[in-house]
Amino acid sequence: MRPTQSPNSSPDGAPTPDDLAVEMEQAVEDDAVPSGLLAHAARRLIELSEENMQLKQAIESRPMVDQARGVLIAVLGADEDEAWQVLLGTSQHANVPLRYVAEALIASATGRPIPDDLRIPLRDAMGRVRSDRRGKPDR
Repeated sequence: MRPTQSPNSSPDGAPTPDDLAVEMEQAVEDDAVPSGLLAHAARRLIELSEENMQLKQAIESRPMVDQARGVLIAVLGADEDEAWQVLLGTSQHANVPLRYVAEALIASATGRPIPDDLRIPLRDAMGRVRSDRRGKPDR
């Protein structure tokens, strides 16, 4: 059962999410949807909701992460990729969200100490960047 093209259909004729929702509601009312399909759709909806939440958090924390990269560029003389590697490596080795690392670095630029749980992973990540830089030819 395919809905007729509505004024809201995409340019390629594909149904919009609203069209699909109406179609799904009608199929459920008509008992035309097997329960296994509904369970799968519910699981997928949960997965997509979680992904959507993570993407929103990433978008909201992006300016903070960029600011923290700027701090690392200024402190380390790192390039953008090296600064990103420090942030990412610290986050992974400390097992904390990237935004937590970014917040701590920004706060450290104003004189607050780096939290204990980040001190060693940050030092190690910075050390890796420095040693990688020594192994590369001059830029």
